Amino acid sequence: MDKRPTHAGAAPFNPALSWTHAAISLTILLISAFLTFAGLGHYALWDDEAQTALSAIGVWRTGDTTAMIDHNIVAYESGKELRNFHLRYMPPFPSYLAAPFVGLLGNSSLAARLPFAIAGIICIALFLWWLYKVRASMLTCGLFGI
Repeated sequence: MDKRPTHAGAAPFNPALSWTHAAISLTILLISAFLTFAGLGHYALWDDEAQTALSAIGVWRTGDTTAMIDHNIVAYESGKELRNFHLRYMPPFPSYLAAPFVGLLGNSSLAARLPFAIAGIICIALFLWWLYKVRASMLTCGLFGI
């Protein structure tokens, strides 16, 4: 007899249902990964993601969010975000996250978007694991997949 606690609305433990739930979760994860990564590097970077990619190049080269990229100054809105040629008004974590990808894979839109796409897939996987852990109904899993 399964003694694990359940929350209101959770189905009782059923091994066959568990395999079905795992199959549905894997299907959702694979479809999500395909839709996320298909054409990831096709379009040029735009607005915030371009700013993050340029900052990531600076982080990779200098270790700080410098606005000097080769002989150019990255000065969004006339340098409103700059202090001593460093970006100081935007959170630096996205730039530090993207820096190894841009540095190792080259200056491409794929390299700049890849860490955030991976983080999105990890987030979906964590949600699916949580749905499995709380033994959510198949309807809930299906709605999540949609």
